[in-house]
Formats: sequence, structure tokens, C-alpha cells
Amino acid sequence: MKSELENRQVFIGLGGLGKEALDTLGNSGISSEKLVYLDALSEVFGVTFLGMCKDVYPDILAWSRIQDVEPNLLDWFDSDASYSPFSDLPDIFLRSANRQMMRAGLLISREKVTRYLEEMLGTPEKVYLITRSWGATGSAWVQDVAEIISDFLPTATVEICLLHDLFENQPFFLQSQGPNARAISNGYWLLRELENSSPSDFHLFQSLSKLLSFVLSESPEQESSFQKSALRSTMAELTMWGFSHPQLRNEQAEFLKNRIRPFSEVIGQEDRYLLAGYLLVQMLDREVRISDEDRIIRVSFCRRLTDQVEMFIVPRIHGGISQIVLGLLVGSEFLDNEGQRSAIEYLRGEGELLVNNGLGDLVASLDEALRSNRDSLRELIKHSVDSSHISYGDRTAKQAIEVLIDVSNRLLIED
Repeated sequence: MKSELENRQVFIGLGGLGKEALDTLGNSGISSEKLVYLDALSEVFGVTFLGMCKDVYPDILAWSRIQDVEPNLLDWFDSDASYSPFSDLPDIFLRSANRQMMRAGLLISREKVTRYLEEMLGTPEKVYLITRSWGATGSAWVQDVAEIISDFLPTATVEICLLHDLFENQPFFLQSQGPNARAISNGYWLLRELENSSPSDFHLFQSLSKLLSFVLSESPEQESSFQKSALRSTMAELTMWGFSHPQLRNEQAEFLKNRIRPFSEVIGQEDRYLLAGYLLVQMLDREVRISDEDRIIRVSFCRRLTDQVEMFIVPRIHGGISQIVLGLLVGSEFLDNEGQRSAIEYLRGEGELLVNNGLGDLVASLDEALRSNRDSLRELIKHSVDSSHISYGDRTAKQAIEVLIDVSNRLLIED
């Protein structure tokens, strides 16, 4: 039975954890032909990832400028001359890699990677992709590799298996200078990207033994302990570490910089409902108080049909165009308590009613206010500095406002 199961599936390891997992699978008797390792040092990439950071960065930027996708890969990078994370790093590139560099490097070699995987995989029924959720290589590559495989093996099932052991990995996570800000950001954005734009199923595990038990099971659905309902609480925990820990006070803007998908792609329908609900609060003048504090923003508002006051807290994020909108999109589950859940669930419910025409003539009565608000938002973007010269935080805030404008467009009856 084991050999029949093995013949139907292939295991791909990405990055350091991927190598460890494949070694364990090989020791358990899985044929080496069924184990495929992909890493920055893999032969398929040639010299793409060799050399110093400052030598690699200009080449990747030059390539990014000619790509007519997403809408422009340059949006991944902070082009502010005062912030140059690559040229100032003395270490070799692989030791200071980040998600933007890793994903760009993979896409540069996409055709070669596709040919390599076609040759190595054969025609399996199922492909398991194994990596850590918070490493630079795996978190940057896993979704693209899954999409590449689905393109040339459309009938195969692709399962993404993530080891999310950041908080258990204390020597790495809690360093002398505080929590590992880059790892926190890597993990958060990968989960957001997978949640809203991945065509493949994905699973989270807190130990490698549980992950391997899952991929070796003949009925993996019975072995997986991952519940999609736990996804938001995991992201909330990452957000809390990223924005609340006193030793990360100067790292908060860095939290935004590891997103490698267009902002519109990492925003799901529930996020749009949330923005619509908050927009309704503003249009009906139900907002009671906004308190902009040291590292958080408190927003109090009254429910539409009662005087019951709700209050939510979002992280105070670098980006001056709209702190609250960006905070809601990144940290709506910033606090894990009943008050926060009540406020956020109420806003989502109101937003869903609003978007799906469940509030009768109310939308029509708000038409003029919505148009005026949308025009104000457009002016904010119009007069902002060109995105190639503003910080990544401001650029991300600008993109958050564009999402809110899109929500407004959907609510308006006719332009």
C-alpha cells in the first residue's frame, strides 16, 4: 500500500526546512526520485543569487522595471534613497535575503524552473510543497511554485504545508535586539497572500512531526489539525508582536515591506465588507471619538439603529494618507478580546448589508456623501508624491485608499 501511495505523490522542499523535511522523508523509505529540493543554491538558478546584496539588487531592479505585471514589480521595493537595505549590508546575499529579492529572483528564472519541475515531477496525482511560513525563501516562493505546478499539471492536487513554529523557535525568534521583525512580517504576509489569492489548499503545523504525519497519511484530511478559523488568530498574534513589542518600536514600518503581492490581491471579501461598514459609520456621522495614541488608534462609534457604543483598536502604522483604513486592513484582529470582535463583526455585517443592497433606500440617500468622500480620497492620491519617491509605508497607505475607493465605486449607483 505504501508503494502505491508513494507512486502517486511527490514532495518538494523549499529552503532550509524543506531540506530537513526531505531528509526525514528519505530516511523513512520514500524514494529519492519522489523528493525534489528547490533552494537559492539550486543549479537551475545559476548565479542569480550569488554575490553581494549591492551587486544583485540593481540587476533585479533593472529587470523589474520592464515587467508589465502586478502592476509593477518595483512596488515591492522601497526606492527612497534614505533607505537602502541592500547596499548597506556587508553579509553575503543569501544570509540577508528578503521576500522581494527572493520572489523576483524566482520569477526571473520562471521558465527554467518550470522546465526543471516538469522534468523532475513526472505526472503525480498529488504534490506536497513543504517549507516554513516565516523564512525568506519558502515564504517568497511557495505560492508561485504552486501556481507553476498547477499550470503544467492541471489535474494534480497541490498541497502547501507550512511549518509555523516561529514562536516555538525561541533562540531564533527572541534575539538580543528583540523579536525577529523580519520573520514576523514574512509569516504575516504569506498567510494573508495565501488566504486571499492562493489556488492551492494550505495547512499550518506547529511541529515538523505533525507536518510529516500529515503528508504520509493515506487520509491526510483526518490528520490535519489546521482549522481555517484559526488563521486570523495566528495573523493577529503576528500583528501583536509586530506592533506592540517595545523593542520593535522602530521596526513597525518594516512590517509592511515584506508583502510581495499587489495589495488588492491580499484583501479578501471580508476586508471589503469591513471597509464598507466603516465607510457607513463615517457617512452616517456615527463616529464618536478617534484617539491616536503612541502605537495604537482607538476608534469609538455608535451602532446605526441604537446608541450602543462599540470600540476597536488598530495598530498605528506608518503611512499618513489614512491610518485607520490601513490599520483595519492589516490589524482588524489586533486585539483578541470580546470587545474587539464585537466591533469588527458588527462593521463587517453592516458592510455586507450595504454592499449587497440589504439596506433598502439607505444607499441611495448616501449617494451624494459617498461621491464627495470618494472625490476627496481621489484628491489625496492625486496630490501625493509619485510612488517611486515616497516611502514604502506611504505607498502601502496609498494602495489601501485605492481599495476604499474601489469599495465606494461598488456602492455608488451610477457614475
